[in-house]
Amino acid sequence: MSLPAERIAQIERRHAALAHDMGNPALPPEQFVALSKDYAELTPLVEAAQAATRAEAALRPAPTAFAFCTTAALRSIARAAPRVA
Repeated sequence: MSLPAERIAQIERRHAALAHDMGNPALPPEQFVALSKDYAELTPLVEAAQAATRAEAALRPAPTAFAFCTTAALRSIARAAPRVA
């Protein structure tokens, strides 16, 4: 199952807001418990979304050092390279 990017962003924002709210020292204990339960439920989703984002970034082709080169320039570089037997 795949979630739309906006929904994932919404979950990540809610997770961050819960973490912020739980840091409030004036928060009543029963409210802290309720927030921490919500936070715990969202944590695996947020971690999975972050892992997916890292995986997608790793799969994106990186710009190559020769992206600016023309075919003729690459041939010239290849001719100048040492031969391997």
